[in-house]
Amino acid sequence: MNHKKLVLVNALIAVAALIGYLMGLYLLENPALPLPPPRPDATLALFIVLKSVISVINIALLLTLVAIYGSLYRELRSRFTLGLLLLVIVLLMYAITSNPIFHSFLGYPGTVLGPFTIIPDMFSTLAFIVLLYLSQE
Repeated sequence: MNHKKLVLVNALIAVAALIGYLMGLYLLENPALPLPPPRPDATLALFIVLKSVISVINIALLLTLVAIYGSLYRELRSRFTLGLLLLVIVLLMYAITSNPIFHSFLGYPGTVLGPFTIIPDMFSTLAFIVLLYLSQE
């Protein structure tokens, strides 16, 4: 991956992390959203914000991969590339539906979180970064 692409990916991750952080704070501070009383304690609030940040980073990385594999498929018309594109789209749906903000907007509280619900997202983030790196080779 050349220097410009690496800077762009790092900027994408930073912007996505900021958006996820702001969305997580919005979820915690908006009384209209269906968080059950009492409001979450500090540790649970940290988990909600952290899960929001990680899932928004995943969404940004996956959207980048969809664009890369989509353009590759238009060039190559390879079944393997189409399979990768479909895999990334499914992972994108996972990332969107795992976001606590998505749950809250559908009427479910986003407070059933703990450290073990965040760890799988961290591993998937690493996998997406590897896929993104390999796609640029």
